[in-house]
Parts: sequence; structure tokens; C-alpha cells
Amino acid sequence: MEAAIRWSPHSKEDQQRFLIVDVDGNRLRLCQISSIDENKITFEQIAQREKLPNFTAFDWSKTTESLVAIGSTSGEAALVRIDANEESPSLGLLRSFPMKHQRKCNSITFSIDNLLATGLDRVRNDFCMNIYNVEQGNFGATQEPLRQLCSSEAITSLKFFTGQPNELLAAVGRSCIRVYDVRDSTVVGGGQLSTKCVHNLAIDPLDENYFVSTGQSGNPSLTLWDKRFLTRSTSSSTSPANDTQPGAVLEFKPAVDNSTSGSAIWSVRFSGIIRGRFGVLSNKGEVKVYDTSQYQMEHDRPHPGQNSQNQADETSKWSSRHYVKRSHNIQYPYFHEKYGQEENERVIAFDFMTIGGLRGGQAALALHPDRGVDIIRVPATPPLVNITALNELAIFADQPFSIKPKKEEARPGSSDPNLVIANILYQGNLPRRRCEAGYLFNAQKNKVIVADDPSLVELWDLIQRLQDLAKEDGMVSRTLDLSYLGVFSIWNNTPGPNVNRIIDDENNQESFENAVAQIADAKDYPTFSGVETAYPAHRQLCLSMCRWTFAKDSLAGRCEELIALGPQNHYKAIVLAVFHGHKDVALNLFRSLVQRKQMQDIGIGAVIACESVSAEQRDMCKWMAEESTDPYLQALLSYFVEGNWTAVIETSNLPLPDRVAVACKYLSDEALTAFLSVATTQAIQEGNVAGIVLTGLAEQAIDLFQAYIARTDDLQTAVIASAFTNPKYVTNMRWEFWKENYFDQMQRWQAFMHRTRFTVQHNRMAVTRDGRRLIQSPPGQATLRCKHCQASLARRDEDGRPAAGEKAFTTPAANAGTICPECGRHMPRCGICMHWLGTPDPAAMPSQASAPSTKEKGGVPEGRKEDPMKISLRSA
Repeated sequence: MEAAIRWSPHSKEDQQRFLIVDVDGNRLRLCQISSIDENKITFEQIAQREKLPNFTAFDWSKTTESLVAIGSTSGEAALVRIDANEESPSLGLLRSFPMKHQRKCNSITFSIDNLLATGLDRVRNDFCMNIYNVEQGNFGATQEPLRQLCSSEAITSLKFFTGQPNELLAAVGRSCIRVYDVRDSTVVGGGQLSTKCVHNLAIDPLDENYFVSTGQSGNPSLTLWDKRFLTRSTSSSTSPANDTQPGAVLEFKPAVDNSTSGSAIWSVRFSGIIRGRFGVLSNKGEVKVYDTSQYQMEHDRPHPGQNSQNQADETSKWSSRHYVKRSHNIQYPYFHEKYGQEENERVIAFDFMTIGGLRGGQAALALHPDRGVDIIRVPATPPLVNITALNELAIFADQPFSIKPKKEEARPGSSDPNLVIANILYQGNLPRRRCEAGYLFNAQKNKVIVADDPSLVELWDLIQRLQDLAKEDGMVSRTLDLSYLGVFSIWNNTPGPNVNRIIDDENNQESFENAVAQIADAKDYPTFSGVETAYPAHRQLCLSMCRWTFAKDSLAGRCEELIALGPQNHYKAIVLAVFHGHKDVALNLFRSLVQRKQMQDIGIGAVIACESVSAEQRDMCKWMAEESTDPYLQALLSYFVEGNWTAVIETSNLPLPDRVAVACKYLSDEALTAFLSVATTQAIQEGNVAGIVLTGLAEQAIDLFQAYIARTDDLQTAVIASAFTNPKYVTNMRWEFWKENYFDQMQRWQAFMHRTRFTVQHNRMAVTRDGRRLIQSPPGQATLRCKHCQASLARRDEDGRPAAGEKAFTTPAANAGTICPECGRHMPRCGICMHWLGTPDPAAMPSQASAPSTKEKGGVPEGRKEDPMKISLRSA
């Protein structure tokens, strides 16, 4: 550290000050800001202290603005007064605290009670931490330490807690961090944790439960700690992040750019006005700001049948409530290709300003090697836009903003804010409108609801195909349940880790291959016709997942259906027939469309009919492929040009299911394995929902939907689509988190009935083959009981089945519900009509209401006594 800059904790709106600490020049400069113009700052020096002893550590008093403590290279601590009212720059050394054994002072810190702690290098048989009370003793007099701690243990960093001024955080012995209480007479700390990150301790002033520490030079790592776990830590404790270090909630490895050797963290500063925000400065001039946060989620209970190893792996990723909400590179390393600068212009120190608000982003002071100071800003938090339950647009922002249409949407009249807001409301209400339309587990209905989004129509078409294949145990063999697996899993013989897929104890590649063969035989697939392969049953099952038909009549019928959908599907119908290997079907379709003048004869029929393509035809096909915009026609022409099916598979704008089907029919076993691996990885990374044909709704689908949510913010579709297999075949904490967020959305929409339907239908799906429920139904909130024997009057249990146990009474009255089936006592009478509870109301029955069968005598039905209370009321 050659210099440092500190924002004054005593600054006011009309008196904003900071301190420049020149370590190389042994000088302190107190400055006051005159004006700030965006990133430019004008300031004047109001006090200075020069010719100070060589020092390596400093701290600014939190109670007295004019008091600064420095720690010298000899280990001696000194108090320096720097006051704007004093004129002499060489005066101000008030008091020193000499040491018996000279060694370097690594850290020095004030408490709000004016305690001063120094951390020294290690020396044998002497304490390395000394605590003084600066309010005791006379200025100029030698003072003995109030406390001495850490015998023969080097101290690398120290910090007092502001909220607990008697507690001290210390990095000890380059291997651990401890908490000390200066009131404790013992020399043992109140808590300890082992770590190599023992430098640059910093405590969040807005939540002192959290602090950070960094690694040594060459190790630019940073760890965020929770003090509450540290103080309770034992040898067997574990951290919230399921790490070996107790108390560590987040780890950054590295926290700054580490592309060059020798990277180190010079300084860490907390925001002071935003909880969880801290900035990191590297020796390369990089300033990176992290905004940390935490979420609340219900405790995830493992479902029956969950794989224990899989559970441990998932818990290690998601058990911590802490996460990085956003990060900002507000200053890049000086060697950065795009945003770099000269090395002598890099930032060597910084500190956040706590005055001035957040308009335009929080500001920080940046110090450069020439001791120049300017302003760097953290980007402002973007406005939060939400749709309220009253269908209102709510916008939360830290600064004024304007609403404007996108450039590609600009048109006459589109600058009207009302139209822009209406468009925002329409897009923001899209998930709610889908929910109210019944967007749930009916794939056919969902395709109608999302008809305006072709990609989602394709997604639900794939899911419906998986449902049809799994219907009536269609994907179940004697040993394995392969329901909702994708092409990648089927081809690679990977059923996944969930034990609910295993029917027999045997689970290996041979059993998987036998299971595929059994399922293919049960579905009565014809003999595979295509490339020579060792796995024909696998290919047939994969082709059926891509919605390929094997019978010529079925293929012709499907192509006719495509043609009936409109001209945009004409080439699709013809090309799919060629891909299936039925050129005669394709030619018949082509002739029919040309004769009906629904398609122009561009000579494609002649090329299809040829066994081989000449050079002239190949050149013409290449030109037509470049001019065409139809993906199916482009794929077919590319096949004629190249003469192999790889050209079709590499046609990127061709729908993924059709590319996968062509690969399954025509590629060799080795080429198919390579293609499926690359295509699956690419689909997951891009969040392409068409990749469900590869991943199925198995474990890989969760990764795919995570990328899909990040790309589209469509949490609703991800939750509903993956609910088919969670938790029956997949157990993943991420889906539980998504579901809770979607439930919160439905709560805000007041879609209580839709949320209930989701819960009920999902619980019915989460049942294993042996009838075991993986999600327990919530207990009933109201129970009807007999007032005599307190037995339940329910005829069915919580699962909807007839209540267990034999009843004492099975008479018609018991079956009608007018008497208790246990004790036989009557239900009580109604206080208004005096009928027994459980009996139908005669007035509500039309046949009896129009022609009463009872004879009334004096207004009272025959056979019933007059109520004395009614008699008294009439007589009155």
C-alpha cells in the first residue's frame, strides 16, 4: 500500500471531507470538497501533517475528526492531530505507545469508545496485540496497554465492531480469525475459524453479523463470513454453505481479475448506505463492487425414494440463502484490452461516499498514483416494474426516469406514454392471462393458450408426445421406468439417479438395453430401416419421440394435415416425406399441390425423383438454397448439394426435433453419439425449449429451464413443464424454489383457485407405481365430529378414499348422515326449522314445494309439535 483515501465519517451535506494518506511520503492531508460535476471533483486542502514517522497502518477516529492513529514500521503506535484550525503542518504528534521488541505494525483500529488496538508481527515471548485506552493518561506520557493478547502470534488485520465496541475481530497467525472481548480476562477468543483469508478485514456497518476477509498476495480470493456461526463454531460445525469452513456464506475465487500473475487485493470497503454492498480494489487498478442478498425459502424435505447422493450434490449448491444479486466492474484493470489505461493512471485506493444519495449511482472517491482524486460511480439499480393485484403498473426507482418505446417499435403515435404503458401492461399480464385461461397440465389446452408463441407450442407438442408414450405404462419394462426421458438419455443408456425409475434391483447398461428392446416390442414398432446400427430399438424409440411415424399411410395422413394448415407448411410436408424415406409420398404431394395451383413448379420434383444429382442440378440447388427462406426446402436442397445427411443436420434454422430425427435415422452410431452430445449441451446453454426432445423432462431439463428463465423470464412455463417429473423422477431444489416464486405470483394475482388446482393435480401426479404419495396432502383445516362421542363424521379420508374401519351403525339413517355411525345418536336439530341436521330441506325440493304431502293443522305440519317459543311469539 503506497497511499490510501478515506471518506470522513463526520462529513455533512455542507461539509464533505476526506483524508488522503500518503504512506510513501509520510504525510496526511485533510481535504474538503468544493464541487462535484459528474465524475469530476474540485476540492481544497484544509489541513496537512508532514514528516511523520514511517508508518504501515492507520485508522481515523470514529468520534473525533481531528484524531488519526498510525502504526509505524517499528511497531510503535502514535496519535496524530490533524485540524483545519491549526496552521503548522509539522506539529500534531500527540502521543506515542512504544514497544519493547520492535517489529512491523500490520494493523491499527479505533473503537467508538476510544480504544485503540494494534496488531504486530510475530516475535517470540511477546504479545502481538496491544489494546490502549486513549482517554487515559497524559499527552506525551508513556502508557501501558490496557490488554495484551496473542502471545507469539502474528496479527495481520484488526477491526472493532461498532455495535459491540468491546468486541474485536482479529486475523491471527495467518491461519485463523478470532473474536475477542476486551472485557474478558482470559486470553482465549470467543470464537475461531480456520482460513487462509486473513487480510483486509472489513465489517458491514449496516449489518455487523457479516464481515469479509481476503487472501494474501497472489491469492485474490475473498470470503464473506457470518459472525453468528463463528462465535458458535466447534470442531464439528459446518457452514450454511455446506463448506468445511464454519461461518463462510459466500466465497469468491477469485474476487478480481486473475488473468495475470501477481494479482492481489489491496483494499475492501463496505458501502455504508446499502446493506450487503462492498467494493474490492486490486493491485492492477480494478475496482469491483458486489451486491449480496439473501432469500427466504421453505425448508426442503427430501421426498421418499430420493437418491441420497443426488440430494447431497443438490443441497451443496442451493442450501445457502445468500447469493450475489449483481456485480459491477466500475474500474477495469489497467491492462484491459477495451477499458484499460496507462499503469500510472490506475486507481490505487478508493472509498465509498455516504452523502449525496443514490441518484446516478453511489459515488466513490478514487485516488491515482499522482495523488489526483476523481469520482467513480456504481451503476444505479434499474427501476423495478411490477403489476399489482389491481392490474396497476407499479414502478420503483431511485431516480427520475422516462418511458420510451424501443427503436424497432417506434412508429407514428408510439411516443405516447399511455400506449407504451399499455404495451408494458399487456406483456406484464401475459403470465396472469395464461394462468386465468387454465395454463396447467393439459398439453393440448396449453398449445391453444400459447398459440401466439411457436416455440412454446412446439414445447407442449413435445411434452404431449412424451405423455402419450408414457401412457398406460408405455415406457415401463420389467426392470426400468423410462417415462419422460429424452433422446440423449435413451441413446446413452442413462436413466438418471432417481430410484423411482428402478423396478428391479438390477440397473446397468445391459438391463437398460433390454428395457428399451422390451418397450419397442410392446409398441410393435416395425423393423428399423436406415443406417446400419447395433441399436435399432434405441433408434426406433428415439424417432417416435421426435414424432416420426413408421407406417406409410400414417405418414401420408400427417403430411395431408400439414398441407391443410396453410401454404407455409407445404414444403414441410414434402420434405418430411423425403426424410422418412418415402419419395413416392413426397412426389404425390408435390403433383397434387402443383395441379391445384397451390405451389409453383420450380423443378424440385424432378430432383427428388432422381437417384443421383448431376453437377448442373447441384449448382442450381445451391443457388435455390441461398435464395430460399423456407428451412425445410433449404435443408433438402443442401442434401442434394452435399450428397450426405450431415448437411441437413447442420441446417441451424431447421427445427431441432427434425434434425435429431434425421440424425437418428441416417448417422452412424459414433456420429450420432457425438451429435447428440453437442446438440444437448448447446440446447441447455441457450435455454432452447425445443431441446426437451433431447433432455426429456429429466435432470438435464432443470439446467435447460434455468437458462430459459434467464433468457425469457418465463418462470411459469418452466414450473408447469417440469412439474410432470418433480418429484416423481427428479428431485431438485431449484424447481422447489421456482414453484414457491410462482405460487407467490399467483398469490399477488389472487388466483387462489388456480393455485389450488395446481396443488391438487400435481399431488395426484406425484405418486409412485406402488401407490406411494411423494407429496403429503395438507391436513384438513375443519373436521365435523359427533358432539356425543367426538368421532369424525367424514366418510372419506384425506386422500379421498372411504374412511378406514368398520362402523357400528350401517342403517339407512347412518348412511344418510342423520345419525352418528359410531354411537348412533341423532345429529342436533336446526334452531330455525327444527329439522335434523343432515336431512334435505323440503322447501328446496321442487316436487315437494309445489305439492306438499303433509296436512297442516293450524299452520303446523301434522305429526310435529308446536314450538313453545313460536307460540309465545305469536301470542305476544
